[in-house]
Amino acid sequence: MSAQTRSIARLPTLPRRSEQAAQRRHQLLAIASALIEEGGVEAASLAAVSERAGCTRPLVYRYFKSKEDLLVALVDGYYEHVDAQISEAAQRRALGDPSVEGAETLRGLIGIFWDAMYEVGLGGPIVRCTHHYSTRLRALAADSRERHEGRFIEPWVEAGLPRFAAETAVDGLLTTFVSLALKARHGEVDRELAIDLITRSHASVFAVANNNAPLDPTSNR
Repeated sequence: MSAQTRSIARLPTLPRRSEQAAQRRHQLLAIASALIEEGGVEAASLAAVSERAGCTRPLVYRYFKSKEDLLVALVDGYYEHVDAQISEAAQRRALGDPSVEGAETLRGLIGIFWDAMYEVGLGGPIVRCTHHYSTRLRALAADSRERHEGRFIEPWVEAGLPRFAAETAVDGLLTTFVSLALKARHGEVDRELAIDLITRSHASVFAVANNNAPLDPTSNR
């Protein structure tokens, strides 16, 4: 083998076009998430994302046809990151076990959700907890909620909470999560304390469910 041939053989393999596209999409989502953490959902315009990314706006539109699509992708991406580490079925078991042993499993699950913000950013949870005035975005957010949040809602419904109460409890839990995560970003709360507070909040919902049981089964419809 000649020296030239050996040199060619050692050249690094270039990423495939699909891999490059996935990397670029991940980069754009990370930038959008950072903008949201800095200035709220309104700060994550496609123009602002393209400016910070140093690319043209049409390139951003290639991945996200609208700001609404971008925001929903942030929410979906957060859950997808968690699901890649622990199955949704395992999450449901952890969320539905009020025992002492289950509490430790739950802490581990909440830890995965907590650590995800360092991997994919906190933009998704912030978007989820923000009131949206756009009819289309409300519809997209409702679809995302239906696909992702049954893992939280169903265990509480099965424990005896009316569905509307379980949905309201999820809203409160996610708002608490975001509030603590933002404080953690500024060094105001540490990881273990935050996870403990969220775990206790979850346990308190089960206590309410147990105190209210049995309930009229029509209340869960």
